[in-house]
Amino acid sequence: MLMNMKLHLIIGLLLLGLVSSQAYPKSKLEFLTEANDLFNVREEAINRFQTLGMLSEERQLNFKEQLELTNSVCNLANVNEQIKKFYNDNFEQSQELAKEKTTREQMNLEFEKENQSYIDIAKQLTGTPYECGKHNYKKLL
Repeated sequence: MLMNMKLHLIIGLLLLGLVSSQAYPKSKLEFLTEANDLFNVREEAINRFQTLGMLSEERQLNFKEQLELTNSVCNLANVNEQIKKFYNDNFEQSQELAKEKTTREQMNLEFEKENQSYIDIAKQLTGTPYECGKHNYKKLL
């Protein structure tokens, strides 16, 4: 997980460097801005998930913390799907950021491999009161 965060931080910094050092057409600037925004949301969800995960190793989480942990997993699953869709919808531009991913299929496999642990956790919530999208606990948080 830490490696993924470092990778995304590096990508984010590269994105910021690319935007500041070159004059891109508006569409490329919009692409980079939206990609950066999505990775920032993902990073926040990962940080919240890891923080609550570490806390759960020290003590039993209270109900509100359990809901926050569940929410962070659901947020991760959601933002990961948004990133995957965004990169697929903007495949040509996404290739400029990840030249080693030469086909959509390879790119999608990489996304799924990277996000499998969060997908597995979200699947474990199926059929429980914490299931993603089943209840809206936002007002309790």
